Amino acid sequence: MNKKQKSMKFLIPIIIVVVIAIVISLVFVFNRKDIKAYDNKLEQAQKYVEELDYKRAETAYLEAIKIDSKQPKAYLKLADVYVADGQADKAIKILDKGLKNIDKDGQNEISEKKKKIEKQTQDQDVINNGGNHVTYNGKTYYWKYTGDSLELLDQTDIYKGIYLQYLNDAENTLVCSTKNGKEEVVYEGIGHGEIWIYNQRIYSSRGDEWFSIKLDGTDEIVYDISDVYAVSNDGLIVGTKDFNISLLEKNGEIEVIKEGVAFCYFEGNKVYYEIRSEIGTNGNITNEILNFGSVDVNGNNDFILVNLSVKDWYGDDYDFDYPIRIPITIDCVQIINDEIYFQYGGYDGSSYIYQGGKIAKVKKDGTGFTNIKDIEMDSATSFTVYRNGSDVEIKTGGALNKPFCEYENSSDYSLVSTTVNIYTNESSEKKEILSKNEYKSIGTYVDELEYIDNELYFVAVQLDESDSYVQSYTYCKKNLKTNKIEKIQEIIYHDF
Repeated sequence: MNKKQKSMKFLIPIIIVVVIAIVISLVFVFNRKDIKAYDNKLEQAQKYVEELDYKRAETAYLEAIKIDSKQPKAYLKLADVYVADGQADKAIKILDKGLKNIDKDGQNEISEKKKKIEKQTQDQDVINNGGNHVTYNGKTYYWKYTGDSLELLDQTDIYKGIYLQYLNDAENTLVCSTKNGKEEVVYEGIGHGEIWIYNQRIYSSRGDEWFSIKLDGTDEIVYDISDVYAVSNDGLIVGTKDFNISLLEKNGEIEVIKEGVAFCYFEGNKVYYEIRSEIGTNGNITNEILNFGSVDVNGNNDFILVNLSVKDWYGDDYDFDYPIRIPITIDCVQIINDEIYFQYGGYDGSSYIYQGGKIAKVKKDGTGFTNIKDIEMDSATSFTVYRNGSDVEIKTGGALNKPFCEYENSSDYSLVSTTVNIYTNESSEKKEILSKNEYKSIGTYVDELEYIDNELYFVAVQLDESDSYVQSYTYCKKNLKTNKIEKIQEIIYHDF
């Protein structure tokens, strides 16, 4: 080996060390640059958060994630922004993205944050669950309709006081409205009417079946049930097509609570039900008895509270010259402490007319059954009961916190509503929340009333001058603080 070769032998390791040092330096420089850019975006986002400008804060945090997707801080901060802005579903999504991108060592904090948000979201109250407009986590969910969504009513329907019917096979759009009024499409397909939100899922009906989807409209599941009645800690209280009250559990399984009964009320994990009179093949009642009972959601502690007969309903002078064709039934139930108040009565005639009834009470142990008040034919089938000092008072017309109409004329079936009232608390008098003067320019009649957290939703139905045909349906929302009425959607009859 010559002298030159010996020099190269010692020089090569030095060159390698220098190159490595340069590479390390460059990586360090670029990393420092990225770290600085990342930190700048975090600082910028935090400034927007302090200004409550969540949209710009979101953009800044997403840009930080783009700079360095392996750091957990931007994911965590952005999740907080989404929660503050009422978008917990987006918070879960961004945390899931973080769990996929960052190393296992940094996943614990994100996992804990996700669990916390899921628990907070699960524990949040759902406003107006089971209504046509349901608010959950700051968003209001409802169906949007078109002219193809509704039945074409005939004069007979309107004569009977029927003003609004949905087609079971119509395709509609389920939307959610954010706080700023922006509508987001959740789902498109067959479905209409009431909405239930439970266990991070939306439940609604179509035709003779019910289905559920996730809050983002995915993962559709179909159920063979006839109705949803209430939400319990263990699942949804539902009715099945074989006339059972059942529990639709979180895992989708259906467990029977009580067979062969109709749902009346739910409170304190206890279902109140009725067993109606049997109807023979000729349409006449074969057993003129109505049983009113209660059972725990798990099927335990099942017993009959009271046995009611047609004579209990009509009195000792019951002497129809024909068997009444429709059994007596329970229309309204309310509970104060250990006493259950309920209204029961009968329906009959070609137009299923209310034949009158009674408001009664019974204790939860089945004792103390008492008829309290007679209700005349064609009268209201709901009431509110409340404590006024040491006394219990009853007001007929509507249930507590449920809007109800009063009419110009209750002597025929062409009822034209004049005002909408509500009993808002246990000691208040009846309060008018919508007058005819407020909606007369958009409708003759109001339907589908929903009182939700100082807002009244309703449908204004515009009839023609002879009250024979529907000209339009206008879905509205009234802010009860400002008295402003907002039109949500309008369907013109001639567009059908």
